[in-house]
Amino acid sequence: MCRFQFSAMASQYQDRQDSKLYGSRLIIHRRVDLDNNNFYFRAKVSGHTGYIRRSCQTPDPARAMLLAEQAYEELLVRAKGGFALKTVTVDAFFEGWIEATKHRLTETRYKWKKSVYAGYVSGHFGKKNISDLTKKQTDQLIWYVGTLRHPLRNEVIVMLSVKAGLRAKEIASLTWSMITDADGDIVSSIHLTDKASKGRGGRIIPLNMQLRLNLADLLEQERQHYRFDLATSYMIRTERSEKTSPQAVVNMFASWFDDTGLIGCSSHSGRRTFITNAAKKISSVGGSLRDVQMLAGHSSLAVTQRYIEGDGEARIKVVELV
Repeated sequence: MCRFQFSAMASQYQDRQDSKLYGSRLIIHRRVDLDNNNFYFRAKVSGHTGYIRRSCQTPDPARAMLLAEQAYEELLVRAKGGFALKTVTVDAFFEGWIEATKHRLTETRYKWKKSVYAGYVSGHFGKKNISDLTKKQTDQLIWYVGTLRHPLRNEVIVMLSVKAGLRAKEIASLTWSMITDADGDIVSSIHLTDKASKGRGGRIIPLNMQLRLNLADLLEQERQHYRFDLATSYMIRTERSEKTSPQAVVNMFASWFDDTGLIGCSSHSGRRTFITNAAKKISSVGGSLRDVQMLAGHSSLAVTQRYIEGDGEARIKVVELV
């Protein structure tokens, strides 16, 4: 049986069809303003302002509706879980970041940063999406990297991103001295230095218990290495080098996400997930967004807010509590 029904075509849509499962909440249509024959879908999710619009990437109406309904079901799951429905592109994120930090830059420096981004980044990655990770996706990723060579090291890399909110540069720059005491035992926090971070992003990050246990296991393993020195050794190393590079960490995440089919994710997704989850839960322990800013190492609260995914359902509930 056909899974859609025809409806009167609105003037702004061509070949409009409403979903038989979701009615006018989900429609597919062709765009008269674009020179292609593909279908697009427009979706309305309860509690979310505006419409979600995406390409079905096919000219076949039956397949387009099937893909649209599958995407809509995923949107409903994300909405129920409190995750953002609209993805953020690298270009959009950069624009928000550069404007939030403009007050700290000279005009020359501001223009230079924008020109470097436009020349070396935007053309390659600008249209790609930055996504949060759900708990299921995080568990899937940790399980997968545990099946590869160096499983313990891989799991620690993932958890440093998701459970501590570290950037790729910070993961690559971590030394054992930043998380151990004079006796060589794992302490309760990461003491990240400015040199290991971005700008003046050095900070103290309390260790998640699961991450702390994994770090203790990795430390015990690394002590067997003949060149290990607690004071100088880097936490993450490779078979050929005593340390790794930020780009190598980025490449590892890209490979892992590609292997597990987590489309739209990057080495920054774990950090975004950490910041979003921390922001959602910080008030339950008596904290505020300022504490999340300090955990993230942002110089401005405005930058932290760019990371945080909104929750339409929470906004509806909170106004009843005010």
